[in-house]
Amino acid sequence: MTSALVPELMVQNAINSVKFYTKVLGFHIKYDRKAQGFYYLRREDVELMIEEVGNDVVMANETPPFGRGMHLQITVIGGLSSLYQDCHNARTPIVRDIEETWYRVGREYHGQAQFAISDPDGYVLRFAEDMGVRDTPPTSGRIVS
Repeated sequence: MTSALVPELMVQNAINSVKFYTKVLGFHIKYDRKAQGFYYLRREDVELMIEEVGNDVVMANETPPFGRGMHLQITVIGGLSSLYQDCHNARTPIVRDIEETWYRVGREYHGQAQFAISDPDGYVLRFAEDMGVRDTPPTSGRIVS
């Protein structure tokens, strides 16, 4: 079964992007159409598509970096610290270091540990791990009210 929303990221070099997503970020190839430069990737419950520009693809802006303005949050279940270390070891551009963040939603605060990176085409990926919900304002971490 396919997710209700599966982002398709246009990339300059599909092979390099797939290596990054599989070797560093832990995705695997669900299926591909290599001649088209297309790869359908999956990690836990997250699915995304990667397609190389130049294959009759419609884009609003064909000037790199393609990821301008795109920010995807990817929830992970356990292993956030080791994923952060993998990104650091691979010299992945870290956009936001690992942190504890609490987001106010109505009268509650939803917490997550998170960090953000930039992929080879400029897409910002924020990896987050759930820290639960609080009824009272937190006393630590970054608080987004």
